[in-house]
Amino acid sequence: MNSSNSPRHGGQAGQWGITERPIDRLLRTLEIVKPQTIKKTGAGFTALCPAHEDGNRSLSIREGDDGRVLIHCFAGCTVASVVFALGLEMRDLFANGRGGAR
Repeated sequence: MNSSNSPRHGGQAGQWGITERPIDRLLRTLEIVKPQTIKKTGAGFTALCPAHEDGNRSLSIREGDDGRVLIHCFAGCTVASVVFALGLEMRDLFANGRGGAR
């Protein structure tokens, strides 16, 4: 299977009718990029940020009421830089895959 058909990139999983929540996709990808750094918190998760190198869990991850993924790096990385470091696209953060309501 090439990367363009992998579920991570929205390929065959969608073709087979399997729906993966955006937060599950992000957490699965983050576990590949930064293994064993995700920690469950009361409201979501914290992890090492893939967009910069340090030993602190500065990335906050949670799911919004509408299914979108809310991420914030307390070290100052932009959402776009975190998404890029994970090999994802901004639209991957949204349940409708379009980057929010239009």
